[in-house]
Amino acid sequence: MGDAAERRISWIMLAAGLLVMGAMFALSSNGMVRGLDSGHPVEYLQGTCIAGAIVLIIIFALRLLNVAALPMWFVAMLYGDIFYYVLSLCQGLYLDVSWWGYVSHMVASSIVGCIVFVAMCAIHEWSPPHVTLGTGGGIVAMTFLTGLAFGGIWEIIEGYIDIILGASYMSYSAIDTLCDLAADAVGMACAAAAVWFALRKGGAKHVLAGVRIGKNAMNKG
Repeated sequence: MGDAAERRISWIMLAAGLLVMGAMFALSSNGMVRGLDSGHPVEYLQGTCIAGAIVLIIIFALRLLNVAALPMWFVAMLYGDIFYYVLSLCQGLYLDVSWWGYVSHMVASSIVGCIVFVAMCAIHEWSPPHVTLGTGGGIVAMTFLTGLAFGGIWEIIEGYIDIILGASYMSYSAIDTLCDLAADAVGMACAAAAVWFALRKGGAKHVLAGVRIGKNAMNKG
């Protein structure tokens, strides 16, 4: 895909994403989403919409300003996850459907695993020889363990947010936290399996082929 086409797609995806985030923010503010009836505070839904919009802006601003570009499959995956989370929350699925949150954790942890995987491939390929992760098995293991650690860090952050704000916005019970971590482990296991097959197909260098940094690299894309 050429640079011009990629930029057009980025503009379209950014505009559509901000439109949806803005619409969900307005609907939440006016009490027109099911998530409010399910028990989510309006400020939590509003904050989620704002956070989703900020992440979208960062992802596409990096590309449109010719700072950095990620493979389009990777961008599409992040894009879809943002929509999945915001729309699910606003529709109350996390509280109304008992298993929804755990499936969401599996999906999110798989995507975190992919992000970590790209980072591990970069470390492996761009660092001095003594810093590489050795074999493909080393990349798989580090991807799994690092991604799992991020899941634990996220649960700690959720707990501290509730402590600071004085309300149960994100953490509901110790059992819920443990189940979330278990779901994260399943998601990371799926990501690790995908990483293994990706490395068998072309190696870390092949994975990084779509990662470009700087304007000159964009023009070559």
